[in-house]
Parts: sequence; structure tokens; C-alpha cells
Amino acid sequence: MEYTNDFSFRSPSEFNRKSKADSNHIKNKNSLDKNLTTLRDKGDLSIINFSIEKFKDLNPSICKNHIFDFDNRLKAYIDRLPVESDSLKLKLNEQRAQLNNIVKKIENPNEKEFLFNDLKNHINEIQGLLVNDQTSPSYLNKIKTENLIKQSTVVNKDPSIMQVEVLNQIYDNVGSGTENCGYHSLKNTLCLIAELSLNAPFENSFRDPQVYEVFYQRYASPLLIHLPIGKRDASTPLLREMIHAFVTDSSPPKEIAAFQKVLKNSLENHLGIFTIFPGTNDLGVRFGLFDEAGFKDAKKIYQFSQEPGPAFFTCPVGNVNTGHWYALAIIKNRDGSLDFFGCDSLEQHQRGGASPLGKMSSLFLETLSEPKAFLDYALTSFVESIEHYGDWLDSKGLPDSEQSRMQLIDNSKGPLNLARSSIIALENMLEQNWHTSSDIQKLSRMQRIENLVRFYARELPEISEEGKTAPSALKKVENQFNFDSSIESLMASISDHLNSIAQTPPAKPNTENIKRTENTFNQMLLLYKNRVKVASEKDQVAREGSAHQLTGAGVESGFIPGKSIAEAIKSIEYRTILLVSAYQKAQGMGKEEEFYKSIGSGDPCITARMGRVEELFGQLNNLGDFQQDLLSDKIFGLSDVAIMNVIDQMIDEGLNSEEINQLTSKDIDPIHFANELKKLGNYNSAIPFKDYLVRMNICENKENIDWDKVAIQLIASNDFKKMLKRGKDLASMNY
Repeated sequence: MEYTNDFSFRSPSEFNRKSKADSNHIKNKNSLDKNLTTLRDKGDLSIINFSIEKFKDLNPSICKNHIFDFDNRLKAYIDRLPVESDSLKLKLNEQRAQLNNIVKKIENPNEKEFLFNDLKNHINEIQGLLVNDQTSPSYLNKIKTENLIKQSTVVNKDPSIMQVEVLNQIYDNVGSGTENCGYHSLKNTLCLIAELSLNAPFENSFRDPQVYEVFYQRYASPLLIHLPIGKRDASTPLLREMIHAFVTDSSPPKEIAAFQKVLKNSLENHLGIFTIFPGTNDLGVRFGLFDEAGFKDAKKIYQFSQEPGPAFFTCPVGNVNTGHWYALAIIKNRDGSLDFFGCDSLEQHQRGGASPLGKMSSLFLETLSEPKAFLDYALTSFVESIEHYGDWLDSKGLPDSEQSRMQLIDNSKGPLNLARSSIIALENMLEQNWHTSSDIQKLSRMQRIENLVRFYARELPEISEEGKTAPSALKKVENQFNFDSSIESLMASISDHLNSIAQTPPAKPNTENIKRTENTFNQMLLLYKNRVKVASEKDQVAREGSAHQLTGAGVESGFIPGKSIAEAIKSIEYRTILLVSAYQKAQGMGKEEEFYKSIGSGDPCITARMGRVEELFGQLNNLGDFQQDLLSDKIFGLSDVAIMNVIDQMIDEGLNSEEINQLTSKDIDPIHFANELKKLGNYNSAIPFKDYLVRMNICENKENIDWDKVAIQLIASNDFKKMLKRGKDLASMNY
């Protein structure tokens, strides 16, 4: 049963009835709401204290809603029960099933008295089960964190951050050298989960070398044995592979078998893996980009932000800035306040909000204060990692070549599983209302992903999992989203807005530029609506003549290139989306005047106008522009860390803090820089940087990059001065 609002069962006419039941509902609602309490509302073990007698006076619809509400609260309670409460979970779910049966019969007036007594009995049974539950999560903040506090030192008071004393990675006996912090962070995360989940946590598990050694030898070593020393550092995919191996092991080592049970119970809601990168925000750190698995973890954080306390969330966190992995537990108290417990297997006794654990905790605190924005960021990042495949398809999901078709089918197999990722992305875009957005980037991305799902719905066999789910996902979206209608409506809205500005007195110096901008939107909208007809002309000259006749816009040679109808259609679509994108970019940066001027000044033919718009859009997207901090972080995250690592080596060789600021591009060794770029280029977060390299003609494609040549060209480029400044700033912070 799902939660429904009080009046969701009522027909419109019922709202006008002044029945005795409604009157009683109004009188009794506050009392019922007060008594219908859950763990969050009471500090003791008594979960429910129903004023059950008042249900006699309620009409069936209202009674249903209160039972739905109660069931929803009870389900949330069951989901938070610790791992050893399986028996209690089973009994409570049996009672939920009985409540569901009552709801099905509640409309029958002949059974009212019987159902009332039945309901009363089940409520009493549930209350009895909960009162006698000695593993209730209500003890979470009273007992479980006390155990952690005893093993911790204070890092910061606001927010509350404690550092748990753990085994120092230098003293483990597995011979992994300095390449072991990620595996320690995962082990410490398991210890945090156990500490918060079990009534009797393992004594000294954080500092017990045997716990780590058994875990490492069984689940890390087999994945690393084929790699040379120096290449065995943890990565997010590697940690995920270890988790999978652990939870699916039918016979785990006895020393850590209880950890497996804890992990299985927590995997769905209480565990994620995150990577943080240098950032230009006040904290100096930001989350890395999200692939499919990373987005699922981001959703867990969002869900954690929505549920009442007490609750907890844990995660290994890799910090690219420090080159180190940590473990973090976030505790949500009954009043909604948050406490953080961190583990660092290398540096004990950290102090202050500027410490690695302090910054990390502050980043999560900021994320939990704006969870919707974070989820949107994570979804955007996930979509950006796969959307370029949609450029191989037309609006019907048909590939531009047989080679593209075969590549897309091949990409639906193995770890990438582009088909599954596309379906997940599309469903979440719909869930987050991207289809109703006025942001052209969101609409365009949704169209690309929709085309990918359309392709896989047609190409994959129905016996495959994605072959089954793709058609249903596509149907949901098609019922609510039409890209053509969305972009046409958006362009008409922008045109109306421009007309309003131009007509509003007094007259402005740029009025003519605004009018020409409005006219440009109207002409491109007309061309977009008729693009199939125009593109179907016999050749490019005929297409451009048809477009000029249709719009009167002064269409000159080169405006609608393409060897085929499909290519010509894409050309018109590209220019249309470019116009809206440039306008929204300028609007977001407060540069509308520059946009109007780019259209209104110079050659009035639409070919020249759109050429100037494209040039301005490139300038607004200047990758070194610090007005675009978020974009810069996404693009330059890879070069930031590469340059920082080069400078760090120079520091090891004797470079001092004053000399860091005096470094120029001539001081950066291109060979060392290329090696650092190559190492970082294997991560999913490198995609925006690779896009930048292609866009700047530094390399031809993203698949086969010659990093030695790239390093030389980057150092000689204008953008490198700004890259170097960012890298020097990071190196100075770590000095």
C-alpha cells in the first residue's frame, strides 16, 4: 500500500457534502494525527497509540486514508530495522497484509463493526510487537553512536564531525604498499555499517588487522594479482566489483561472515561510493561525474535526505585532490540534525572544517540541504556520459549508417550496457520532469536518449531484459513528451517575450536589434516546422531557395548543407537548437545585449546572422571563462589534477611555495604532463575534457588520443595559462 492524501478517494461531489462523517473527521483529525505517530515522533519504543474508538465515526474514504498513512509509516519503520530483526520484519509484514485485507472490505457497511474490531486487534498486535522489540532503530542515536564516539576524536563542532580511530594502512600485513587506502576505506565503511546496524557490534573491528587482511586477501587480491605494483590503486569500479564478490560469496570467511549479512541488508539504501574533485566553490571540492552506478548512489543520497530520522548513510569517498580514500557515515537524528563520522587510514587526529574529513562532510551537508539540485546535477552528469550516442540516430531512432547500428548493438553488451543505461536515464528524466522544462539543453538531451531507447526497442530481442523494458519506457515518455512540440512552444514563447520587450516604452537604443532577434526566432521556427519539406528538395541549391522563399530571411549558400535528406534535416535542427541555446546561455550570463547585437549588427541575411550567433555561443562557452565555474570544473577537472601532480613532483624535488606562483608554461614538462593526462584519461569524468580537445581541434576523436601530442599542443594554447593558474592554486593549497 502507498501513501495517499486524505481526500484522494473522494469524487468532486463528495467535497460538497456536509455529512456527519465529514464533521467528525474535522473534529477528530488533529487528535488522530497526533496519535498516529511513528518512531520519529516518540523517543520511547511505543510506536503507535491509536485512538481507535474514533474510527467508528469516520466514513470509509477517510478511514482508508488513515490506514494508508499508517501503513506507509510502518513500512518506513520496517525498512530501517537492523539486520538481525528478520523475524520481527516478517511478523510486521504479515500484519500489514491483514491491514490491506481490511481496506479491501471497508466499503461494505454490513462488516463495519466486524472490521472495526479486526482493525483494533491488529493495531494492538502491532503495538505489542514494537513495544517488545529490543533492536528498535530508536536506539540508533542513544546507543549505536555512543559506541562510535568512544572510539573517536572531535574534528569539528559545526557541523558535528568525529574521526573514528582505525587501523593505520602502513601497518597492515598484505604487502600492498601505499596502494591500499581504497580497500581500507571499504573495510572501514563495512565497520561503520556494522556499528550502526548491530546490537552487539564487533569489538575493535576498526583496528583489528585480521579483519582487513582476510577481507583484502579474499576480495581484493584476486582482482589485483595480475596488475603490476604501482597499478593496484583502488577505483570506484574496482570497489563495486569487490562489493559484488563479497555479497554473492556463498561461503565467506568466518572472520567476516557477519559483515556480509550487514552489507546485504544495507546495500540498497545505506551504502554508496563517491569521488570528489577539486572545485572552484568555497569548499574547494565538488563531486565527480556520475555514470549509471554513480547516479544510482546519488539517488540513495536523495532518498536519505527525504526520510525521517533516525537513519544513516555510509560511503567510501575518493578524493582526487589528496589522492586518498576515506570512509564516511552520516547520521540523521530524530530532529533532522546531522552528525558525521569519518575514517582515515593514514592521517589520525584531523582538526577543523578545512581538514579533508571536514571538507568532505561539508560537501555532503551542502548536498543534503539542496537534494533536488544535487539529484538534477547527478542525472545531468549521467546523461552527458551517454547522450553523444544519440547523435548517431534520427528522430525515429534510425542509425546514420550500418556501422553505427552495429556499434550501438555492441555497446548494449558487457559492462557499458548502453541499452540499460538509456532506459534508466529516460525514466529518471521523466521522473524529474525534464519533459516540461524550458531548458533547451534538457529537452535536447531527453530527445537523444529517447532516440536511443527507440533504437533498442526495435533492435533488441524481446527475450532480453532491455528488449522487454525499452518499449514500455518509450510508451511512458511518448505519452508525455514530444520534442518538436516542446521546442516550437519554447521558440514561440521567446519570440513573444522579445516582442513584449521591444513594444514596452520608452524606446530603447537596442530596440531594432531586439526586433531583428524576434524576427530571427520567427523565421527559424517557420523553417523548423517545414524542415522535412525543405530538406526534400532535389539538391542544396534548391533547398536553400525553398527556405528563402518560405521565410524571406535571405538564405545564402551553405546554410543547409547535406548530401541526403536526413543530413539536411539535421542541419536545420542544429541551427534551430543553436539559436535557442545561445539565447539561453546569454540570458543566464546576463549578456542579452551582446546576443541582440550579434544578430542585429552586420549582414542582415540569416546565414550571416546565424554565423554570428554561433561565434558568440563559442565565446560564451569559452572554457577559461571564470563566470562558468561549474562548466570549468567539469572540463578542467582532469587538467587541474594533472598539472597539480606535475607541480607536486617539482615540490618533492625542492620547489618552494613562492616558486610555485612564478611557474610558467615553459616550466611544465610535457612528458610528465602527458603521463598524468593519460592516467586520468581512463576515468569516466574525463569525457568533458576529451570533448573539449576535439572541439578545439587538438585531437580528431575521443577514442584514440595521442596524449604526448595533446600535452604539447595544450601547453602552447591560450587556454593553458588559465589551466596552469588553476593547477598552481591546487598545488599551493596542498603545499
